[in-house]
Amino acid sequence: MCVRARGTYLKEVCPPFKQKGYSPLLDLIPPQNTDYVGNLEYYTHDYVILWHYQSLGYVIIRGHMYRRYAEAVFWLGDSHIANICRKASDPSVGFGLSSMENDFKCYLADTGLLVTSVFSDRDVTKNPVYAAILSEQLGINEGMLAENYVAQQLKASGSKLFYYSSYSKGDSTQTMEIDFLVVREFDNAAFKPRVSPIEVKSTSRYSTKSLDKFKDKFQKRVGTQYVLHPRQLKVEGERVYLPLYMAHLV
Repeated sequence: MCVRARGTYLKEVCPPFKQKGYSPLLDLIPPQNTDYVGNLEYYTHDYVILWHYQSLGYVIIRGHMYRRYAEAVFWLGDSHIANICRKASDPSVGFGLSSMENDFKCYLADTGLLVTSVFSDRDVTKNPVYAAILSEQLGINEGMLAENYVAQQLKASGSKLFYYSSYSKGDSTQTMEIDFLVVREFDNAAFKPRVSPIEVKSTSRYSTKSLDKFKDKFQKRVGTQYVLHPRQLKVEGERVYLPLYMAHLV
């Protein structure tokens, strides 16, 4: 199987670990190349895997090949090596009703191991490297690290991981991606459960267009909206902005 991005071969991936496929899937976390703005597309004859450049994995496996890799994906999650975040195609308070087995994001269960794997070209990752990442001096994709960290915190807090995305070529109002979805009691609905979308931001300057579109599309299904960012706590109506280090409190 060959890995392509914008027509360029990035890496030759060996056949999937004989029968199981554990090793190649694990090697693809994190993405092999985060310089491309867009998706890295992994092609074979009868299935497609898409890895999103901003997250550890944005995986779509179609056709009978999904059955071949389903066991490997299950193993990565069940062994707590990876946290699997499945797409809810029609978000409601029961995400399982619209959860898509063959459309998911895959995060490493430990963000420290993620950083180590990013710098796997050396035997030891020295402390100044971590300090440079925190101070945004390396120019790497901090969004990838921030999203992985939030996934780890949500999972540790007992939440199953779900996300939402949609794309419409002719209608930009329907194109959006919500990093995570949780169900929380909503005080403006007599504390009844509502869908709470979560957006993760790694920089202090950002937009919240996807949150706005999500609210407009699903309206009464939506409760408190959360933005996790590297700034101070603030509340604006039904939207709560939290520092990244408070992700476990969502």
